[in-house]
Amino acid sequence: MELTLTKTESLKSSVLVKLAAVSFWVILTALSAQMKIWLPFTPVPITLQTGVVMLGGVLLGKYGFFSQVLYILLGCIGLPFFAVDLPGVKAIWGPTGGYLFGFLIASYLAYRFVHYPWNELSFAKKWLRLFAMSFVIFLPGVIVLAQVMNLSWSKALQLGLYPFIFGAIIKTTLVSLTPNVLVKNTQKFFG
Repeated sequence: MELTLTKTESLKSSVLVKLAAVSFWVILTALSAQMKIWLPFTPVPITLQTGVVMLGGVLLGKYGFFSQVLYILLGCIGLPFFAVDLPGVKAIWGPTGGYLFGFLIASYLAYRFVHYPWNELSFAKKWLRLFAMSFVIFLPGVIVLAQVMNLSWSKALQLGLYPFIFGAIIKTTLVSLTPNVLVKNTQKFFG
């Protein structure tokens, strides 16, 4: 009986820690959205979100994806989580809504293609895979931006991709430097 109780307590503790990690990552994503720089020629701000999304996939695995789902749901019900000043669901259908969908895709792909093999990958392979995740975020972002603002593809790229490539390089480099031991320890817990 005592062994069963210990397993139950351990399971509850495990669930609580995972819930806390997801909640923390939701808050971290929301805070990174508020650290923004507006460029005068684009409706898309520079934020730290793409780095946070990638790091969540690397450290939390599938729970990084769950944190992005929860982040978007909470933003849609009206919490001031998004970088743009559109309330709730309007942000999803606004010029930057595609990037939010990109967060979902990128966090899942980071979990599938970066989280598990992290310790076996060279720095260059980590960097390339994570840089690809940036473009997974940019692609739906540029598509929605073009549609919502009725832009040509070249104009959408000028407003929604090109100004952000340098930042993506920096964020990708920083996330790629995440220590192997840290990822290994989170892999044990978050799978």
